Amino acid sequence: MPLWIRPGDTYKLWIELGPSVRPDEQPISTSSYPKSVIQLKVALFTFANELQVSGADVSEFDLETTESESPPRDRTASSRGLVPSRLLDKRVAFLVKAPARAGKHRIRCNVYFNNALVQSRLIYVRVRRLPLMIERFLRSIADPLRELSHRPRMAASRIDFSLSRTLDPHQLEPLGSPRLSMILNDNEDGTHTLRLLGNNFKADASFDGMELQDLTDGLRGVLRQTAWGSREPWKAGFQYRYADLNIEKLESDLTTLAVKGYRFFDNIINRFIDADEIKEFTDLMKEPGLVQLALKHSASLVLPAAMIYDYPLDTGAPRLRLCNLFRANMSSKDTFLGDTPCFRGSCPNRDDLEVVCPGGFWGFRHSLGMPLSVAKGTSAPLVLECASGPHLAIAVSTDPQFTMRAQHEIALKRLLADDGWHYCATRNSVPHLLTNTSVHVVYFYCHGGMSGSTPFLLVGQPGEAGITRDNLRSWKVNWVKPRPLVFINGCHTAALEPKTALNFVSGFVETAKAAGVIGTEITVFEPLASAFAEDCLRRFIQRGDEIGKAVRDARLTLLKAGNPLGLVYIPYVVPTLRLGDSVDKPES
Repeated sequence: MPLWIRPGDTYKLWIELGPSVRPDEQPISTSSYPKSVIQLKVALFTFANELQVSGADVSEFDLETTESESPPRDRTASSRGLVPSRLLDKRVAFLVKAPARAGKHRIRCNVYFNNALVQSRLIYVRVRRLPLMIERFLRSIADPLRELSHRPRMAASRIDFSLSRTLDPHQLEPLGSPRLSMILNDNEDGTHTLRLLGNNFKADASFDGMELQDLTDGLRGVLRQTAWGSREPWKAGFQYRYADLNIEKLESDLTTLAVKGYRFFDNIINRFIDADEIKEFTDLMKEPGLVQLALKHSASLVLPAAMIYDYPLDTGAPRLRLCNLFRANMSSKDTFLGDTPCFRGSCPNRDDLEVVCPGGFWGFRHSLGMPLSVAKGTSAPLVLECASGPHLAIAVSTDPQFTMRAQHEIALKRLLADDGWHYCATRNSVPHLLTNTSVHVVYFYCHGGMSGSTPFLLVGQPGEAGITRDNLRSWKVNWVKPRPLVFINGCHTAALEPKTALNFVSGFVETAKAAGVIGTEITVFEPLASAFAEDCLRRFIQRGDEIGKAVRDARLTLLKAGNPLGLVYIPYVVPTLRLGDSVDKPES
């Protein structure tokens, strides 16, 4: 593409995947593995009244990786100085049309591996309306200078989401094959755009920022109502509603959640596809699978994807009833809900508009992951090596209000060998716990709070100082190997809801280099916090399940016990993260 383009004209935009030629970006490299071939997908997404695609907007690359003598410049553990040799001259052209108005205009380029979003880049192009004679004169100067400096004509661009800076097939393979990948972008003009990609499906739609926030707040409101009987944020005095099993209460709450979740789904999906295409999308999402919702560096809004409900529903029916097959399986002692038709996409009541089936919630049917963009120059770990067994670091509040803490600690300790347990119960011991122990999971069982607009965690006795994002930098928390999963179970506080806590949560990924973070949509109570964490970590640590599956199955365990509030947990992590063997070079 030229240095600038003319209004209304059509040009070729060449996309090439390979070592970067930008001085501010390190080259993409691969690891020392035998020759292999992977397929990458490149998709362009447009903005209203800016650069538009003329023709195909998705293309695929076959990438063959082979050994190279080039020295590595990648500092990640998986890089061994190889480049994708067949990719160096492999590129594809998209036809793009310049808008009628001059100015700096954008187009988004996403790179996917097996439908998992690996990188998202904004490309900027200057559109100028110059007399043809002046344009030719300026280019006659600029083009020879570029040739002398051996620099191609490159459009300005900026990466605002990245999971991996390598195109190493062995690094990318553990990402799995998401049924659907989504990314929500703030367009810097008060609007947000949600972009979707799945097998034979690609769509995007823009929303007014306040509209999307209102929809999201509405979903969190019914979660709060389910948890403590009010749609307002938690405050002292609110009582937990799920201390015991009550099937009538469960039916009422699941109905309220489903109505709100279906209306959210309807509001969102109507922007993407028309009525004739809705079956294609619902068929895509019908069976359980991986769902990725990528969160870019400056994410300001987290969609409560677990609460999306997509089984057809008459939300105005006089009385909605709970699925009878779910009821029967809930009462069956030896039946795991995840193995039943309701949660496998084949509920016999799926098309009954007056039946609410919990299998219609994405959080109960799919393995969700909302990975945050990693720090520059790094890749998201997908396998946490634990050859000597898993290790857990736990930091707790000793507030006497935590009456279940002692039993909770015993239950978690049973998941590990004796040397896998690392514990602290004072704020002063947290820096040592985070910097001098090699662990796979860091678990906070504590209170939270707000200092002005800054959220913090409270470890130790009541009255101790809080732990804030900047402490991670001052304590020099910079995990290398393993880079643990952080689990924040903040009880009895509204300070750790996504609207206020996302910047704090992202500090663990960007500053401390964590593999990801488990957080919550709303404040949680001890019975929920302890039950969910014990089941989820048992699956992740003892059984070796991928974290997305561990979260989903822990939700279903709670649901079978009559509690729908497993939906409040947010996995800010690649859903396929697991404990296991290293992804480094296999032995020959």
